[in-house]
Amino acid sequence: MLLAPPLPRGRPGACRMRRAIAVSALAGLALALAVGNAPAMILSLGAETLVQAGGVDLQVSGYSVPCLADWNGDGLADLLVGEGGGTLAGTVHVFLNVGTAGAPAFAGSSHLQAAGQDLSVPGEGCLGAFPRVVFWNADLLPDLLVGSANGTVTLYLNEGAPGSPLLGAGQLLQVGTPGSKVAIDVGMRATPIHKDWNADGRRDLVAGALDGKLHLFLNTGTDSAPDFLAESFAQGAAGDLLVPSGRSSPDLADLNEDGRLDLLTGNTNGEILFYANIGSAAAPLFGDPLRVPAAEVPIDYAGTPRTRPFLCDWTGDGWLDLLIGLGDGKVHLLQGAPTDVAVLPPAARLGLPWPNPANPRLSVELAVEQPGTYAVRVLAPDGRALAALFAGSAAPGILRLDWDGRDGAGRPAPSGLYLIALSGESCGARKCLLLR
Repeated sequence: MLLAPPLPRGRPGACRMRRAIAVSALAGLALALAVGNAPAMILSLGAETLVQAGGVDLQVSGYSVPCLADWNGDGLADLLVGEGGGTLAGTVHVFLNVGTAGAPAFAGSSHLQAAGQDLSVPGEGCLGAFPRVVFWNADLLPDLLVGSANGTVTLYLNEGAPGSPLLGAGQLLQVGTPGSKVAIDVGMRATPIHKDWNADGRRDLVAGALDGKLHLFLNTGTDSAPDFLAESFAQGAAGDLLVPSGRSSPDLADLNEDGRLDLLTGNTNGEILFYANIGSAAAPLFGDPLRVPAAEVPIDYAGTPRTRPFLCDWTGDGWLDLLIGLGDGKVHLLQGAPTDVAVLPPAARLGLPWPNPANPRLSVELAVEQPGTYAVRVLAPDGRALAALFAGSAAPGILRLDWDGRDGAGRPAPSGLYLIALSGESCGARKCLLLR
């Protein structure tokens, strides 16, 4: 039984794409980046189509939020779509797949039920219900997480049987120490996912929000009985990661097959942004965003439609596809395009720091291939920017950058592992060890 369509890990003949840097020939638009000077893959998406149901474009009320999973246990991926916002409550439509695994087709829909009535969460502004199918406990039945406009996250456990889902009453997810737990509240516009953020074998809760941050609730319980003690935030090179224009709507996948989860997110302005993980699997740290293209043009819907993406394998062909919900109530499908890609050098790259370990001074070379604006910073283990080595425009050539082992205030940095991070026209990172 297929519980949820797995994200593809590549297929025979796809290694060129996995190992190449994809670039657009249009106006020199870069569509990939190098991480630690190793080539990285970004999505290769074709032209957009609209998902249909009953022979017409699928349409829900208010803001659409799609999710693909085998809801009824028949081995076919079904489509769940959240709707609502404004004065409309948040509800979820279920479109059962009446086609095949390779050619999904949908007829009509029904409202998802919970505790014997239509599932409903408070709708407001630009969000009704944000559904994600999860496997919360150890019973192997698909459960449902729903983010709400008011910033809360509700869990609906499946009390049915294989092939016959039956959701119980929802329960607000909580955070805090035993005896002091409160409802999780990310402020406004909760867009949750349930994935293993820090590679410890336990799935965590990651939620986007109106503020553009990624709110992290790390699981300190077990994978089948999660427990969240505290809230933290995803980190970028300069501190808390902040998605431009706000309303972050995340999905996570290893998009460059380096063993680390990368970030794909929507935003208020209608873009889809890719953040490469330049940290580690256990401690993600993200570089600067790149706009994801479709048919060689960056995805950027008109106005402020609030993009809510969902990565999937729509046809089971091994290529990553993308579903996007918007304010138009439709479901936009961008299928993976198995096209050849060009291998080009990054715009700039970092050399190896030397000496390494440092005691306390070190140098690193920035090799600039293309003129542009770059920044090189020393990052502390928790992702904080410790010192700036370079910030500004650079012409092609080699720049030698020196670090004296001190932070921006002139204080000696303690012994430990640090990251030298490149951002701007290219991203990359090098590790260095400081010994005093």
